[in-house]
Amino acid sequence: MIEQIAFLFLIYLSGLIIALIIKNSQPLGFVLTSAIFWGALNWVIINIFIALIIKKLDMTLYLIIVGIQITFMSIWIIKRNKPIKKRAVTSIIIFSLIVLSLELFFSEYNFTNITPDSLYVLKMSQVIAKTGFTNLRWDSMASFGYFIGMMQAAAKLINVDYLYILQPMFSMSFIFLFGYILYELSEDYGSTLVRVLFSFAATLFLFSSTIMRFEFSYIHSNLITAIFLFLLIICYIFWEKTTDQSWLIYAILSGLGFSLTRTENPITLLIFVTLFLGISRSKYAQRVRYIAPMIGLVAFFEAILLFIDSPHVKEMINPSMVFVFVVLLSFYLVFLLISKFDIIEKWIFPHLHKILTFFSLTVLFCAIVIKTNHMVVSSITLFSSAVLQGGWTTCWLIVIPLLAIFSFRKANTDPSFTLLQFGIPLYFIAILIMSFIDGHPYTNPRWSSSPNRMFTQILPLGLLLITLTLGKIKPKNIS
Repeated sequence: MIEQIAFLFLIYLSGLIIALIIKNSQPLGFVLTSAIFWGALNWVIINIFIALIIKKLDMTLYLIIVGIQITFMSIWIIKRNKPIKKRAVTSIIIFSLIVLSLELFFSEYNFTNITPDSLYVLKMSQVIAKTGFTNLRWDSMASFGYFIGMMQAAAKLINVDYLYILQPMFSMSFIFLFGYILYELSEDYGSTLVRVLFSFAATLFLFSSTIMRFEFSYIHSNLITAIFLFLLIICYIFWEKTTDQSWLIYAILSGLGFSLTRTENPITLLIFVTLFLGISRSKYAQRVRYIAPMIGLVAFFEAILLFIDSPHVKEMINPSMVFVFVVLLSFYLVFLLISKFDIIEKWIFPHLHKILTFFSLTVLFCAIVIKTNHMVVSSITLFSSAVLQGGWTTCWLIVIPLLAIFSFRKANTDPSFTLLQFGIPLYFIAILIMSFIDGHPYTNPRWSSSPNRMFTQILPLGLLLITLTLGKIKPKNIS
């Protein structure tokens, strides 16, 4: 019990230091509520390299590396010209005590939800801890992504069966983050009380369905995927509002984290990055400094799967598909590097979001023409999952009509709206196209199906769009 608490508190502290290093204009609430995710990402990346080099995981080696990180980053924070104010220090201490208290609570009560997929991930994590990536079978990162398996591998190193407080801590941190961000972005609502009440109600609604309550402590990748996607989008939104370049550094980490949670996520990442590039009117220097490194890193970690998993992958994502992902990411990286040419800068980038939308709709149309019955069955299954059998209760029955209305509001010219208005429909289109590429229609509408669980990843963004839009159409100074 104490081992898990100590480990996850170290993850939180390392993430807090990383967030404070990057922090510029970011509100402290964002830094605190997102800290555990940066620390977890740091653990995953460090241990991927450890596993590649010494073919097993080593807690001592990790502690040495993270100790050096924390030491140098702490010195940097102390020496730079922006000292942390006493009020901020008090807030950090209070929130850290809350984190520690929650860890103690969840260590006493095991709320873990497990399915066969969870057991595969846990088995994979044990293998990684003992032999790195050298003895994997089909239960590999090509099947389940890096993130949760690498996090759970820590259990073997601290002599516990599995980290049963990990998912609840991710969920609680996300609840704090989601509520705080909705409060920050609801300034059009007027009074502080209304903003607090609305963000609280929206956060409750987020976890109101059966499947989201199950996800709260479910050992799987869906919720952490949703968290990093949410972080990526809000980083882009706040950059649009403030032009503070440090938001794009957080975006690099968010995009990398998102890509490491599921093997197919790099393609989804390209959807949102492309929309951002088209909508934001970003400059070449920004694309090279903040977008290209992220794409390069994602391509690198995806390419690793070709060398460590190819002989073993039998299901989920096959090696040829991973190879296609790597090639696509590589071409995208080259496209970014050559985007300074006038023809690209002036004629392509300002319309990227429209080009992507047209391309996606064309692919969807072709898929429907080629396999009409296949696509109809998949569409009916997805609809049934969302509103009937997927465990969402009335959640999507409320959200879908609101999204349909708000997505076509001409008054919403803010880039934040546009990013979400394009991104959410394209995400659903991508899910449909995945069934065409896979070759098998979706036929399972119940909560256990992968497409149904993928709705988890887009729901927070849907609620964010609704929040932003309601703020624009409600009269100000509501009390």
